[in-house]
Amino acid sequence: MLAGCSSGQHTETAATGAESQQTTAYSLTPGVYQSTVEGKVGPMVVTTVVSEDRLVKVDAGGIESKQFGVLAINTMADEMVRKQFVDVDTCTGATVTSLALIQGVRDCLKQAGDESAFSQAPMTESHDEHLSCDIVVMGSGISGQAAALSAAEAGAKVIMVEKLGIPGGAATGSGGAILAAGSSLQSEADGNMDPQGLIDHLYRYSEEKATYDVIKNTVEHSGEIIDWYTSLGVKFQVGECYGTPIHYAHRAWNPDGEEIPHPAGPAIPHPSSGSNIFDRTYPAFLAAGGICLLNTKVTELLQDDSGTVTGVVAMRGGETITIDAKAVVLAAGGCEGSAEALAKWFPHTNEGMVGGSTGLCNVHDTGDGIELGLAAGGYLTGSGYGQTTGMYSPIPAIKVTMDGVRYSDEMHSEVNEDQGSQFKAFYDSGTEYAWTLYGANTQNEAALKALESAKEKGVVFEGKTLAEVAEAAGVDADGLEKTVAHFNEMVAAGKDDDFGTADIAAYGAYEEGPYYLVRYSPGINGTIGGLKISMDSEVLREDGTKIDGLYAGGETCNGEYMYRLYPSGGASLLWGSVSGRLAGQAAAKYVSA
Repeated sequence: MLAGCSSGQHTETAATGAESQQTTAYSLTPGVYQSTVEGKVGPMVVTTVVSEDRLVKVDAGGIESKQFGVLAINTMADEMVRKQFVDVDTCTGATVTSLALIQGVRDCLKQAGDESAFSQAPMTESHDEHLSCDIVVMGSGISGQAAALSAAEAGAKVIMVEKLGIPGGAATGSGGAILAAGSSLQSEADGNMDPQGLIDHLYRYSEEKATYDVIKNTVEHSGEIIDWYTSLGVKFQVGECYGTPIHYAHRAWNPDGEEIPHPAGPAIPHPSSGSNIFDRTYPAFLAAGGICLLNTKVTELLQDDSGTVTGVVAMRGGETITIDAKAVVLAAGGCEGSAEALAKWFPHTNEGMVGGSTGLCNVHDTGDGIELGLAAGGYLTGSGYGQTTGMYSPIPAIKVTMDGVRYSDEMHSEVNEDQGSQFKAFYDSGTEYAWTLYGANTQNEAALKALESAKEKGVVFEGKTLAEVAEAAGVDADGLEKTVAHFNEMVAAGKDDDFGTADIAAYGAYEEGPYYLVRYSPGINGTIGGLKISMDSEVLREDGTKIDGLYAGGETCNGEYMYRLYPSGGASLLWGSVSGRLAGQAAAKYVSA
């Protein structure tokens, strides 16, 4: 806290510890002021309380803060009052909300008589810190919080380190669904108490290329995960969600039942939201004595001569923080936000996938945890794919590979089962992009809307003939012409001999240009791969031995849980919750031995 403020027209210096600040007297009209600003998802009402020369209180309410920005707002508001400075650092991961808060405070100060008040930056001295605890958890997403809370519940002293300014990770933007079998919320009437049905679903969707025992172990812990969250106060609705097998999905539910807009768009149903889980786990972690360091990035794992992990080195601003610990849990997500990491570890992705396409992935996931685990002696598993999503919509227009070859029934719906079939066909074709062909026969409302959207994104190529459009797009012209000729024959016959499209005649024959080829790339919710772990989430070396003191959870280590297709809504949160909790429990047992 500041030592004091002057009421005269002069500047004085007040300091505590490593931070010092110049405080300036202002001539403000004391009072409570409000300003409504536009946040990430809706209006935010910023309230600012001032005396003649002091910022007394900052707060915000409304749709924005209620669902998504409350942690960023509280962190920045406290900083503003503590430092008597409005333009504090924005919270990484909540930039729009942060800037909106600053603008709202400035508007309030303008009403109070001086918009430029509290603009003088505080003077600070950087200093290094040395901390110690039992367990460090890198990352505060669904897996990190499960690990940190379970370890703290077991009596361990835990520090959770998050490089963003707010905790939560990608799951805060999810629909909050968790697949589970055998929870106390299910009943015999549901027919899904037996975990075998869910095991079979996940394994089949991996094309039987994931590790069966990993899926089995995950599902067998799924019911207890739901019951654990329920004991913390999380509310769930049981039912079908995003193409999941009916009644396996448990959706974290807002108990107030309030419909709140979602930043990823209307595809996410609310009041179901991943943030409803964090509303319970994060306070529970803090109440159990846990510490969370925000805006802090882990840069190094510490190991002794035997390879045992002994802590981490992290950076916060310009300061180095060394944390001595008996165990570390890596739960920092995948690397969908890094083109370099995708190219290195996930060869079946391309530049169109970087940062995802649906708003659900965390663009700040850049492979930090995977990199540290590899440097410590771990190794990669998985087939180098991303969690495919968001590529297709049922439009009667043929889709071809870069060789000009049609590869699926385009009229499949968006349900995971059907969409997955198209993704599988896309990958099996060995192509980098998919292309949709439009012509005079595709002048329906859905096709025209898709074409207009593609033009805005700059992924449309045009030609008067099939050969011209193929050359413009970089698609094989001979292959495209042969595909269209065969397709027109099937339209005339009214039967799709290749993929069994129910009403191929609805497509119409491609007989007249101009023609358009629209380029598509699968989007990703995340990556499938990462570190090899044991059934207890211990990070393993390639010779099968464990790295003492090192654990991992979530997307940092999901390469044996999935293969290349995202199984269905709730699959990622199931893996993140189970692997994270197992990591936290195993780490707590290890440090207490």
